Amino acid sequence: MIKHTRNGRKLITLLVTCALGVSAAAAAPVAAASPQQLLDSAAVAAALVGSNAGAFDYYSVNYPGDQSVVTIEMHYAPADPVTTSAVGFNVYTDSGYSIGRAEPVAETGGEGIYQLQYADDTEQAWLIQVYNYLPDVAVNYALSVDGLPLAAGETATTTGSAVVETVPAVETAVATNVALGGYLTGNGGGAYAWQEVNVVEGGQDVELTLTWNPDNPVISSAFGMIIYGPDGMVIQGSGTGQPGESTATLPCDNPGQYTVQIYNYIEGFTVGYELLSQ
Repeated sequence: MIKHTRNGRKLITLLVTCALGVSAAAAAPVAAASPQQLLDSAAVAAALVGSNAGAFDYYSVNYPGDQSVVTIEMHYAPADPVTTSAVGFNVYTDSGYSIGRAEPVAETGGEGIYQLQYADDTEQAWLIQVYNYLPDVAVNYALSVDGLPLAAGETATTTGSAVVETVPAVETAVATNVALGGYLTGNGGGAYAWQEVNVVEGGQDVELTLTWNPDNPVISSAFGMIIYGPDGMVIQGSGTGQPGESTATLPCDNPGQYTVQIYNYIEGFTVGYELLSQ
């Protein structure tokens, strides 16, 4: 349900609950030095150790003021009732106005999801405050934003599960049959491993399988693969339903070199992986 505020802002969802005695009226953060900027559809993962007085991580979003609905979503684990009551995120404008507190929208398989949607006609920076009021308890989370416009000079169209967009060329070794493995330590801004695959004209589709360990819902939201193909094609790896596994198909009707990007956005966390083709 969309609510209209006195200054014309449209608030799509807003939770007003208490977390372990914390007031439901969210106060503007006192300090948020150098918040990390979030880009559209790029997840950032981290672990936040709680405190009685509250422990916080801060992120920023540059909102264009075009009244487009932006969805901010946070996956977290564990998602037991105590954790759910003490963990979440608030969103503020750059002038200190409280946009709202995220609302829990799902809780399955030990993973919880908080979400807030908002639209406005004012171009400004938004501040996202992730909080944890559980003393000395670490909570893993992955935060993402969807609905922001593309960066200047970037274009994208979606066809099925593939996205066509302009991407930079990456120089790596060419391999018709891929067998790549190792360890990738994450970074909040993204850590990457690269591999090129050659799809032969007149041949067969190439099936890629990426497996990794360890895995849980938070890890799988911040670790995976994206494949950049000829003519700007981009294919996102898809989960198979098995823990720590995703697949992608490189079509033979679009032959040429495909660059596989394996990514890890979990700051300081190392994941073992293996990439195979058939």
